[in-house]
Amino acid sequence: MQLLIEELTRRGQSSLLPQGLWPQLPRQLVVLGCSSPWAVLQLLRQRLQYPGNPPIWVPCFHPPAHVQHRLKARLALWALKLAQRVGVRVQALSWQEQQWIDAGRCDVISLGFSRSLASPTTAASEARAVDLVFLGRPTAQKGWPLFLEVARRTQLSSLAFVAYAPEPPPPSSLQLVVGASDVEVQRGLERSKLLLLPADYESFGFAQAEALALGCAVPVLGEWPLWLDVPELDWRGLDAVAIAARVLALLAEPEHLQRLQQRQQQAWSNRRERRSPVWPE
Repeated sequence: MQLLIEELTRRGQSSLLPQGLWPQLPRQLVVLGCSSPWAVLQLLRQRLQYPGNPPIWVPCFHPPAHVQHRLKARLALWALKLAQRVGVRVQALSWQEQQWIDAGRCDVISLGFSRSLASPTTAASEARAVDLVFLGRPTAQKGWPLFLEVARRTQLSSLAFVAYAPEPPPPSSLQLVVGASDVEVQRGLERSKLLLLPADYESFGFAQAEALALGCAVPVLGEWPLWLDVPELDWRGLDAVAIAARVLALLAEPEHLQRLQQRQQQAWSNRRERRSPVWPE
């Protein structure tokens, strides 16, 4: 989430409300995700409490046809459109997402890399001791079982940042970090080569963008293409055997991997969604 925090801070909107807490609401509320009814209630409460400073909602919405919980997706879509009608500003991650959820107050978010994208030095490249990294909830929807299977088949150095301890526990060969801080996640990504997040619905979201900003290459694996601009890393629809083969082939050519990663960074920074700023100044 560091890219979003940097964007908000740059524009003077740095108040983020963590889910699960109930503090006094800040004057500028930003809600991430669209799966929590509690968060929707906070949006409405904020809208009523501070009518002159409407909240911002960054939903990461995926169409019902591309998720397992289709009813929940339809309810989220209804809530997103209702929120816009009462004055909540919604920010979509892509033009495709905007087409689904727009009800008059929906723009496309513009997240760039405030940090330098200079080519890594040889020393920095050698410091990337982790081959595969996972970042997210350890659920089937996020692709956790598929990640474990690829790690088992490749026997590569693997690291996973998860929100809670998975059941059953993963093999001891996998370095597991539960509830990591933002700093720990950033340091882990900086020493990793390839982010593997095979969610069944998400091709390119916040976790992928953060990993890309910190020097990881990021294959696109989800069925809903939020962003795709490097064909060599379009791995949608592949099973564990095919993904493992591509991982091994890519890591066997470090110079080629580095070029693909740099192309991804450049494509992200120059993508169509970034041609004009969308956050209100």
